[in-house]
Amino acid sequence: MARSPVRMEPHHQGNQVTSPVLPIESDSDSKARSSGARIKTISSDDDMARRGLASRPAALLLDLSGNRSDAIRWAERNITEPEIWLIDKADLKWESKLKALKRLRGIEHYTFAVFTRDVTAQSMRGAMMLFAILAGARRIVFGDTSGASLTRSRAAALLLDAPRSGIELAFGYVVLVPLTWLITMLLDASQVFKKVQRESRVKVGPSSKSVLYVRGTLSTATEGGMVTHSSGFADGARALGHRLLFLVCGRLGGDQDSTVSIKPSTLISATRALYEVWNNLVFTVKSIIFIADRSESVKEIDFIYQRYSRFNWAGVALSLVTGRPLLLEFNGSEVWVSKRWDPVGLLWLLRMFERLNLKAADLVFVVSDVERRNLLDAGLAPGKVIVNPNGVDTERFRPGCGGVNIRRELDIENTTVIGFLGTFGPWHGAPVLAEAVKLVGEDERRHFLFIGDGDQRAVTESI
Repeated sequence: MARSPVRMEPHHQGNQVTSPVLPIESDSDSKARSSGARIKTISSDDDMARRGLASRPAALLLDLSGNRSDAIRWAERNITEPEIWLIDKADLKWESKLKALKRLRGIEHYTFAVFTRDVTAQSMRGAMMLFAILAGARRIVFGDTSGASLTRSRAAALLLDAPRSGIELAFGYVVLVPLTWLITMLLDASQVFKKVQRESRVKVGPSSKSVLYVRGTLSTATEGGMVTHSSGFADGARALGHRLLFLVCGRLGGDQDSTVSIKPSTLISATRALYEVWNNLVFTVKSIIFIADRSESVKEIDFIYQRYSRFNWAGVALSLVTGRPLLLEFNGSEVWVSKRWDPVGLLWLLRMFERLNLKAADLVFVVSDVERRNLLDAGLAPGKVIVNPNGVDTERFRPGCGGVNIRRELDIENTTVIGFLGTFGPWHGAPVLAEAVKLVGEDERRHFLFIGDGDQRAVTESI
C-alpha cells in the first residue's frame, strides 16, 4: 500500500529545528491508540451523538488552550466518566447561546470540563460555569497546562460564581465602559497638542537607539507567531546595536533583565471584552507608575514601540506622558478580526481604540503591501505607513540545520517535504493548504507535513 502523502503531527513547544520533545505519533497510531478510548467528538448538529450521550454518564470537554492533544491527555487523567466528548469551540463561538443550551440540555448528568492555558487568568470563568449549569451540568472542572485545577459543584457555582459575575457585569457596563470611553476621548483630543508637547528625540543615522517596547496582549502563550515575532524583533534590534526595555502583559521570555512583566488582573472578567478593557487600564496605570519611578532612565528612551493589540492604548498614554514618539506595529485590524474570525463584544469601543492608536502613532509598521493599502484606504498618510516584511533567521533555518531524525522516523528521507508549522489560527490558512494538497494528488516524491495544534486543526484534518 502506498504511503499517505499527508501527515498530521502533534504540537510541541517552541520553533525547533531538531527533534521535538514529545513523541511522534501518526494518524494511524493515534486512531489505534484511541480505538477503544473514551474521547469522542460532538458537533453542533450531531443529534445522534446527543441521543447516545443522554443514556449514559459522560463528560463534555471544551479546549481553550489551543492544544487539543494536551487537553485530551489532561481529561483522560482527571475525568472519571467513561466517555469524554470534545466540543468544537467554534460551535460555541458562533452559534446562538440559546441554541447551544438547547442542544446540550439533552445530555443528562455530565461533567463540563474546560482546559485552558492558565486557570487563574482565564476570562469568563463565571459565565462558563453559569452556562454549564443552565446546560444541565452537575459538576464543572477547569484545568490548565501547569497542572492547576478548579472544581465546582452546581450549588457552589450558583452561590459563589454566579453572583460575582453579576456584580462584575454591573460594574463593567455602568462604570468601567463609560470611564474607558471618556479616557479614550480625552486621549484623542490630546493629539491636537502632540507637536507642542512631544519631545522628538529620534535621530537620523546609524547611531543606536534606546527603545521602550510595549506589548499589552493578554496571552500566556509561550509559543506561536506573537512570541516568535517579538523574539525576532528583539534579536534583530540588539544585533544592530539598539537597546530595548520591554513592558509586557504576562511573560515575554528571553532576557528577563530587560523585561518588566505586568500580571493580568482577573478582578473584572465576566466577558472577554470587559476583561480586556479592564486590563488595559491596569496595564497602562502600572506602566505609567513604572516609568514615573524611573524618570532618569526614561530620559534615555528615544521612542516607544508598541505591538498593537485589542482594547489597548497603553502606548498612546505612555507617549503622552513621556513626550516620546510612538511607533506602532500593526498586524491587522482587530475590528475586522472580530467580525470574521474571533467575535468579541463592545465592537464600537474597539473601533475607537483602533482609530486612536492609528491616529496617535508617528509611524505605523505593517508586514505587507496589502495591509499598507488597507491603512491608506482608511485615510492614513502614505509617509506614515512603512512595510517591514516578516523575515527568517537564516543562521537557524537553513538546509541541513536539523530534521534528519524526524525524516527517518516518519519514513520520508528521500522525499520533498512541504510543511506547515503553526498554531492553526484562521489567519494561517492551513485548511487552504490542505485543499491544495487534494488538488495536487499523491506522489511518492513529495510529502505534506502539518505540525501544531489550534482551532482549525480539526477542520484541516477533515479535508
